[in-house]
Amino acid sequence: MKTESTRPRVHPFNPGRRALLKAGVAGAALLLAGRWLAPAFAATPRERAYAFLTAEDAVILRRIAPVLLQGALPQNPEPQQAAITEVIAGVDQTSVFLAPGVRKELRDLFNLLNLGVTRALLAGVWKPWEQASDEDVAKFLSNWRDSRFGLLRSAYTALHDLVIGSWYSNPKSWPRIGYGGPPTLA
Repeated sequence: MKTESTRPRVHPFNPGRRALLKAGVAGAALLLAGRWLAPAFAATPRERAYAFLTAEDAVILRRIAPVLLQGALPQNPEPQQAAITEVIAGVDQTSVFLAPGVRKELRDLFNLLNLGVTRALLAGVWKPWEQASDEDVAKFLSNWRDSRFGLLRSAYTALHDLVIGSWYSNPKSWPRIGYGGPPTLA
């Protein structure tokens, strides 16, 4: 009579608990080392163009500003692009001086608009911001302005007020509206 081994058969692909624990520890160590070593090997960061905004935020504002400021910006393409750049710089400068809680909410708003899935689902802009048409942006803004959700209306108001305020606080916008500037004190 044959006696079978009482030892359990180990499947060739089943390494066992000890080997899995070793692999887990090694993987964690590798991830930790990568986290700490990656900045050392990263390319030298280029100078940041903005104090608060990211380059992706500037792309969003570059698409939103002409729609919100339709008719107020110069009509020629070069001066119009220069004016939009100044609006973005104004939004950045204003954002730096907002209360920390408001800055966090504004960062969350820009992060939401930068993420493709949330941009498409919440804003209705299915293309990347660079490819979005003025009609897409206008529809997004009007949907948020007229939304039944207070949070979307608040987000619209924040974008609207930052862009409009940044443009009309710029002395270059004053001649178009007939404003001579603040009075000078003698």
